[in-house]
Amino acid sequence: MVDKVAEYLKARDFTGALATLEFRRKTGEVEDPQKAFLWAGYCAFHLGQFQRAFDSYSELLNGASRDAPAPPEVHLYQACCLFYLQMFKPCEDAAQAYTDAEQVRTGRRDSLVVGRAVLREMDAPPVAAAVMVSWL
Repeated sequence: MVDKVAEYLKARDFTGALATLEFRRKTGEVEDPQKAFLWAGYCAFHLGQFQRAFDSYSELLNGASRDAPAPPEVHLYQACCLFYLQMFKPCEDAAQAYTDAEQVRTGRRDSLVVGRAVLREMDAPPVAAAVMVSWL
């Protein structure tokens, strides 16, 4: 994170932080593109610009490579954006992509299956399910 962006975030000036991040990304001044996309999505989400946040997270996922994979929680961030956009089926799919990515990353298949069974019994919404599964 760049110093100026950190100052904006500390002051909760998400508009300033987002403008700085996008300017630096467009001019090629970004040291770590993944962090830039994550922070841009974070700022847009906190500004209520859920489509813009979703697009930032999508760019991060599309630009990820085998050498530098995107963090699995990006799918969960997308699910939150889709939930606020009232796109519930894609929200559920993004939450599922998160649990699938976590399974691959951690190899914790058993705890995820148990967690899903508990959540089915509770009839929990998909986003709640994804959040709860992330804690297992």
